[in-house]
This record gives sequence, C-alpha cells and structure tokens, in this order.
Amino acid sequence: MPKKPQIFISYARSDKVAVKNIYDKLASLNSIKPWLDEKEILGGEKWDTVIRRAIRDSQLFLLCLSRNSIQRRGVLQREVKIALDVLEEKLETDIFLIPTWIETGPVPQDDIPDNLANIEWVNLSEPPGWEKLIRSIEAQLKKLDESAAGFELASVACVPFSATDFKVDTFIDELKQALDDFNGTIVAAKCQVLLTHLRRAELALAERDAVRILRHLLRNNLFDYLGAIADALLINGLQTPSVRSFYALSLLERGLIKAPLAILEDLATDDPTEHAEIGKLLGRTYTRIYLDGENTTRPRINDALRHAVECYLKIYNGDPKRHLLHGIRAAAILMRAERDGTTITGFSAPNEIAQAVLYELRDRKEFKESVTACDNAAAVEACLALGRNDEAVTWAQRFIDHEAADASTLRDLYRQLQDVWQRKPEEEPGKSIVPLLSQKIEVPQNAWQSTLALTQPPETRREHDTELEQVFAPDPFYTLQWYKRGLEIANGIARIERLDGSGVGTGFVVSGKDLNPDFGDELLFLTAAHVLTDEKTREHLPFVGLDPKEVGINFTTTDQGSRGYRVKEILWSSFTDQMDATLIRLDRPVSYIQPCRIAKQLPQLTGNEHVYMIGHPLGGDLKFSLQDSYLLDRDETRLHYLTPSAPGSGGSPVFNENWELLGIHHKGSDRMPRLNGQPGTYAANEGISIFAIIDALKSAWLSKTNGVEPAEVLPEVTR
Repeated sequence: MPKKPQIFISYARSDKVAVKNIYDKLASLNSIKPWLDEKEILGGEKWDTVIRRAIRDSQLFLLCLSRNSIQRRGVLQREVKIALDVLEEKLETDIFLIPTWIETGPVPQDDIPDNLANIEWVNLSEPPGWEKLIRSIEAQLKKLDESAAGFELASVACVPFSATDFKVDTFIDELKQALDDFNGTIVAAKCQVLLTHLRRAELALAERDAVRILRHLLRNNLFDYLGAIADALLINGLQTPSVRSFYALSLLERGLIKAPLAILEDLATDDPTEHAEIGKLLGRTYTRIYLDGENTTRPRINDALRHAVECYLKIYNGDPKRHLLHGIRAAAILMRAERDGTTITGFSAPNEIAQAVLYELRDRKEFKESVTACDNAAAVEACLALGRNDEAVTWAQRFIDHEAADASTLRDLYRQLQDVWQRKPEEEPGKSIVPLLSQKIEVPQNAWQSTLALTQPPETRREHDTELEQVFAPDPFYTLQWYKRGLEIANGIARIERLDGSGVGTGFVVSGKDLNPDFGDELLFLTAAHVLTDEKTREHLPFVGLDPKEVGINFTTTDQGSRGYRVKEILWSSFTDQMDATLIRLDRPVSYIQPCRIAKQLPQLTGNEHVYMIGHPLGGDLKFSLQDSYLLDRDETRLHYLTPSAPGSGGSPVFNENWELLGIHHKGSDRMPRLNGQPGTYAANEGISIFAIIDALKSAWLSKTNGVEPAEVLPEVTR
C-alpha cells in the first residue's frame, strides 16, 4: 500500500490542547497522515534529529500560531527555520508551509514575522478557515499525485503487460506535455516504461509513432533517452532507416565516430527527407573526423574532408532550392580547410554557393514563399562566408525567433559557429550572434539539468556527461596556475556548522580594511545574514539566521581549521531583504589564511562573462562551482548567474575569472525576476554585490558612530 503523504504539525506547548483537536481532525482524513511529536517520538530518541528528519520527510508543514506563541523563541523557531530551508528547495508553485492562526479573532497583521508575511495565512477561527486549510492540503496533494504519477508509471513495468493496454497517442501526448513542462520525473518514467516493454518484446510500435517519440526527444536534446529508445526499437525489430539514423545521431552526440559512421554509410532510403537527413549526418561525421585530426596533411584526414564536402553537395546539388543548409555546410568546411592551409580541389567556390543561397532566399521573400528555420540558419552561414556580418546577425535573430527553431536546431548552429566557423564570442560577429544563441539555449538546458540530474537511464550515462555543458555553455580552458590560485583562495572559505557538526552554510575571510578603513589589517569573516545573524535581526525576522552561540566555523582545507572557530562578535548584519550579509569577528586570529581579494569593479556584460563559487553545498565538503558559470545580468546591487548552487551555498563567495571577489551568494530560483526593469522571469542564481555591501556597511558604521540606528539607513534590495 502506498505511503500516505505526511503533514508536520508545529506548535508551542501552550497551544497543545487546541493542536490536539487539529491533529484528530486531520487524522480522520484518508488522504494524509498528521505528524505530532508526542505521538511519534519514542523514548530515548534524540529530539532534534527526529524533528529534523520528520520535517524533511513531510510533504506539508502546518505552523500553528497564537498570540501566546507568535513572539516566543526556542523550539518553534528552530522548527520553522528548518521548514523555511525546505521551502527554498521547493518549486515556486508548491504549497508547503501553511501558517495557521488557531486563536479566536483576526490574525494580528502587525505581529506577523516578515519572512512569513508573503505566505497566505489560514485563520481557523473564521467560518471558512477549516475548509480553506483542507483546500490548501488537497491542492498540494494533487500536485504530488501528478508528480508521483511518473513513479507509478515506472512501477507498471513490474506487472504483466499487454500491448492493448498501451495507448500510443495518449502516451505521446503525455510525453510531449511533460517535455513542454520540463518535468524530468514524468519524462524519465515514461521513457523507462517504454524501454522496459520494448525490451521485453511486449510492444510493437508503428514506425510513424516511433519517429514521433524520437523527434520529441531530439527537439529537447535528450540524447541519452533518444539513444536508449532507438536502441530498444532496433532490438525489437524496427530496423528502418529513420530509426537507425536517430540511433546514429545519439551515438554521434556521445562523442563516438566509428559506430555512427558505420550505421549511416549502410543506410539507403527512397524517402527524400530521410535521404537528406542521412546526408547531413554523414557530412557532420566526416567534418568531425577532419576537425579532430591534428595533422590535416595526413591522407585519412584529407579523405574525411573530401567526403564531408561530397556528402553535403550530393544532397544540395540534387535540389539546390530546397537543401540550402547542405550547400552552405559544404562551403563552410571548404573555407575552414582554406584557413587551415589545406588545399582541396574539384568543388564549386564557397562564395558562389553562399551567394546562391542568399539569392534563393531573396526570391522567396519577393514571392512570399516560406522560409524554414534551417533556411534562416543557412542564411547566417552564407552571410559569414561573404563577410556580411551585420546581415548575419539579422538572420540569426530571425532564426532564433522562428517557431520551428527548437533546442536541437539551435544547438546545431551554435556548434557550427564554434567548431567550423571558429567565431569567438569576444569578437564580432560572434560577439553579437553567439550570445543570442547561448541565451536561448541556456534556460531550457538548465531546467533539464535540474529535473533530470537523477533520472537519466543508468545504462546510458557516460563518463563525459560534461560534454553537453561544454556545448551549451562552453567554458574556457584554464591553466594550472589558475587552479592553484583557486585552491589558495579556498583555504579562506569555511563551513558554518551547528554544534553537532551538521553544515548549514558558507562564509569566507576578508581583509577588514577592504571593507572599512576603521577595521585596519584585521581579518574578518563574512557570510549571509540568512545563515548567521545578530539578535536584533532575528527579532525582526525571528525564523531567519542562526544564533552565533549555536554555531562553529570550520576551515576544512587546513590543519588549523580542524580545531574549529567560534563567533566572538557580530560587527554588522543586514536584513535578508536588504544586503543579506553578516560581518563577524572570530574568537581568535586567522593570520595563516589568505583573505579574498576584492575586484576593482563589477564585470561588464559581454555575453561571455563567467563567475565562480566555492562553498559547502548541502553542508558537505568544500566544492567548486565552475560549470555553466555564465553571468546573465547585473545591476548595482545584484548579480544573476547560472553557476550551480544548492542549500548550504548561502554565504558563498562569488568570484570573477581572476578569483577576485564580486559578491555573496544570496539565493536561487527557476523563476527569478529579471533585472534592470526587464519583464518576466528566468532560471538564475542571485548574489549580492560586494560593492553594495561595502556601501551599506560604511553607511551603517558612520551612522553608528554618530549615534543613529544603523537599520534606518541600510539601503533596501528593491524588487
């Protein structure tokens, strides 16, 4: 029998009687299991450990508050702090923490803690209060059922199955919806069910339906699933050219050459569309062989070059009005060979092919004929071939805006510009075109990385998974000296721990004089206020930030750090909705540690700026966040970036490419509001600029020395 979803009931001891009634009512429901400490904790168990585990194991958190409990400190606060940490890991649309007023009368709006003010409250003393609570619970349970449906589908593979049970149109519709929603759980479960039954030979798909499934996976660049399902279809007897070409493409995306080449060279089809696709894949494969060859004078490398051009031109010359992309790909590799100093004869001049492509597109525009996404991509390359860079940028924008420009076609042009045309993002026209493509690619890619990280089919995982990241968000190569510098900096980054040793966040050493001349040469410790803060801030936000008396600070990379540090004094702390920063004096000097060097200025937005983090995600070992590290946007206070983070990364230093400090990691969201007045949201992590923190600190410090309350002058991070 499936385990019921659990709702954790948090309350103050003074409200025990009222909460017991709520527990009994919830227990009478068949859909959920209430969790109450006095019912669940066994004699001899460690209270803190059990509570923490129960909150994390719960699907909902019911916070029962009254006038007697809302201002009280202690156990209730700790439970809410854990719940808020869990809430950060949830989707923006999830219901998890439900603040519930259990005393007669209205909710005292003035007494609501700020960090609970943006969450809708339930008042059980009002007539619709209980119904509202039940509706909230049912709404979240419905979402959980939809998510759990993917896992339930996977379990179907363990029971007897009949082909009549499989409704292919329904399956494809549900798969497409999950792909559109970036729901990795459902996609993974759907693919696993299909794989299981195909491999058991319990299901036969028509080629038309098989190709529909494979195309949907290709359009989302899910090559692991594409390859696994194509492989299962082949084993199941569907040995058609289309399925085999999909399989070859999946192998090519995994970095293999010989296997896909053998498959493609053996394919023959009367279908002109399939024939053209096979020709393009063969051209791409031979191009890869040529590009990977260090010595272009070797016969094998030269032969690959000739074969690439022949494969492209065979399709193009067969129908030059239709297959523009094949023609320009031949021109592109010919021009690359010329730049490499490789002589190859017997083919049309590349500039003539490029001119013919643009003439055809001019004629289509004149006679109002359709232009496909691939035609727009061909025009980009044709303009590059002719040195018409401004027109290339215009065509690139048309390509990106085309309704048929999916993740796969975007990736294809991106790779072509990087590998064959060698267009660099820091030089025109690459400076204008590459960011257009990368920005369009990055958001769905990040969504898939976050939802498919643990659901990719095990048999198709590969050692070089970072290859995808390198294609979508290509990172530069780094020197050994660069890594050594990063390791030196890492010595000054510490894990903030509870006294039981469990990690909760990250902080780092800075030179006091870099923040305020009054601090002189003293080395201080900087972290996020939502990790560690002072008593005044906790009074304002009672469920945010640990009490400094409850934590230790561990520099895990050094022998000296193993002794552990404690907080001697909090020099300054801002609210989490302002600078979200806390400056600390430790209980003893850390003179053996090199402080983080502050950058001279924030980076310019070139489309190719990287930022990096070092921290203790999930409270674990020290880790470097280097992949997909693009700076998306910034203003004077905030930085938005793709650099990976996780709970426990709060307070981590954010660096530029020279390991100079830019800011402190604040939070992340898949629906982060854009900066600089731009409408909408995107997937991003957010840091607070070190320069904004320095300005706020100086202002507060000056006010403090003049007898003015610092909180009155702290600049707010506006939304």
